[in-house]
Amino acid sequence: MNIKRKLNQWRDQPFMAYGLVVIAILMFCIRFVLPVVTFHGFVSVNTLLTGQIGSFILSAFNELSVSGLVMDGLILYFVGGQLEQLVGHWRILAIYLLSGLAGLVTQGLFLGTDSMATTISMAVLGIF
Repeated sequence: MNIKRKLNQWRDQPFMAYGLVVIAILMFCIRFVLPVVTFHGFVSVNTLLTGQIGSFILSAFNELSVSGLVMDGLILYFVGGQLEQLVGHWRILAIYLLSGLAGLVTQGLFLGTDSMATTISMAVLGIF
């Protein structure tokens, strides 16, 4: 009985939203140690069309400024935590990544397919 209650408590925690915040903070810190991450943290529609999914994943967690990191982190922490309790752990991750992809495609339509971007703010706006 105790194990079942602990498992239900674990399921109710929004660990995916909190994990996204931690990954974004780690990526921001890693940029200073390995500057090549900054270069690979940008993505364009052409990059995605050539099959470089890794660059898209990196850009979904790569923030360029401290203020952007703080705002995106706060939105993920508060709004993402509540949304995760409503829709579930894996669905919030899917919403996050699909929102980043939709933002990248929208940017490509308006600014051209060669325009580079980090998609973390686009993904966070999908959560918001």
